Amino acid sequence: MGCGASHVARQARLKVAEMEDALLDARDQLTRLDHRPVRIFLLRHGQSVAAVDESLQEDVPDAELPLSPAGVEQAEEAGIRLRYALGSEGFIVWSSPFKRAMDTAHHMLKATRIPEESWPSVRTDVRLREQDCGAFEEKKRALSISEQKKRRWEFGAWYYRFESGENGAEVYARVESFIGSLHRHY
Repeated sequence: MGCGASHVARQARLKVAEMEDALLDARDQLTRLDHRPVRIFLLRHGQSVAAVDESLQEDVPDAELPLSPAGVEQAEEAGIRLRYALGSEGFIVWSSPFKRAMDTAHHMLKATRIPEESWPSVRTDVRLREQDCGAFEEKKRALSISEQKKRRWEFGAWYYRFESGENGAEVYARVESFIGSLHRHY
């Protein structure tokens, strides 16, 4: 075999090696894509006791407010709907660490009728929470809860910042950060 033939053979081997690398890269991409969610369901927590009696927010920290009986029913209804929507698909649950959100996840999972030992773990992230309206349970504040909520709508939800709380734009940035983390994870 002449010098030209060995050069052609070496070029062919290099081309085959490049094609094999490209196939391996494509396979790795597909493997990563296999773990990406097919669908994402967004669910807000069921009704909390503070939605029934707003004055509870002055005595109970926001993160500790539980579901009302109607909120439990709403969570159970969501679980039934989720079961029918998913069929046999697997799923992951992300939740706010707030009591009402964790209770919603628990009642929802229970209503799916999936055996409890097969439930997915409920992953929590502090970025998944209500707009921080400050510590309403603190008695020393310039405006009442209802006055602050009224001012929020007069001023604009994106820009009004609750006493010791956050405004709508800050909530948006927090949730966008969580979505970016999900994207990088999957």
